[in-house]
Amino acid sequence: MRTLSVPFHLYNVIKLPVTTPEKHDFFCRIAAKIKSVAFSRDADYFIQIDEGSDTPAGSVWQLGNAAVSFIDREWPTCARALIEGSLLKIKEYCRYFLH
Repeated sequence: MRTLSVPFHLYNVIKLPVTTPEKHDFFCRIAAKIKSVAFSRDADYFIQIDEGSDTPAGSVWQLGNAAVSFIDREWPTCARALIEGSLLKIKEYCRYFLH
């Protein structure tokens, strides 16, 4: 239980279309189904909440909801790339669509 007791910051992921550098009439947008990411520098994991689910509230969360995932911080994932803010890693680990 001690590993779950650190305070987390919850960030909602807002997907903004961004113009592509080659053509200004095309836009790219992240296609990952991440709705929110909860992060703490003191934890060895972060929490990913997927789209299509309600964001858990209160101090007790029902983990029967499959849209809530606990992910090891050592694994390279889209959510980790978003937390770190590395554009190269976001391009590598997050799916995106061109419109």
